[in-house]
Formats: sequence, C-alpha cells, structure tokens
Amino acid sequence: MKKIIDHLKTHGVGIFSSTELNEPIEITYIILHAAVQAEADTLIIDSDYIAWYKDGLEIDRFELARSIFVLSFTQLLEIVIARDQVVKNVLRYISKDVDKTIYKIVY
Repeated sequence: MKKIIDHLKTHGVGIFSSTELNEPIEITYIILHAAVQAEADTLIIDSDYIAWYKDGLEIDRFELARSIFVLSFTQLLEIVIARDQVVKNVLRYISKDVDKTIYKIVY
C-alpha cells in the first residue's frame, strides 16, 4: 500500500503533462491519497461531496464547490483512471445512479 500512497502523493506529475495538470486533477489525487491512506474500501461520489468509507462507516468527506469544477468529479476521476494505471488498478467501478457513483478500493 505504501507504493500506492507514494504514487498518489505525486498528484499526477509524470502521468499528465504540465499543461494538463490543473487544480481539479490535483484535488482528485489529493482525495484518492486521503482515502487510500485511511485504508478506505469504498469511495462514493455524490453531486455535492466525495466520501470514503471503511467497513460501511464514513471515514471522511470532501464537500464539492461547484464553481471550481468545469467537469464533474466523476468525469475527472474517469480521466485519471484512463491515464493512470495505478489508480486504474486500485479502483473498481461498482454502480452509478442519478446522484451517486460508487467505486470499490482494492489494495
């Protein structure tokens, strides 16, 4: 798990070019880093927040300020998953409805 945590600390440097890296991408990595460091097993993306859970109990959450995101957090995460093999290996898509997208975090 240390390798995953160390990888997420880079915030996408080396995966995304300097012109592609922006605050929303960096925040995506910061949230993933916090969830993995807390040993969360589930990530729930709501239209208003991202929360991470372990054994069904919420560990923490990040409230979304709509004004900072041009894309939804789910769209940002899909971009990161498509480009970052480590993130792709750690997250497993579970389900999506109108307001929530759920990923399983596997180590």
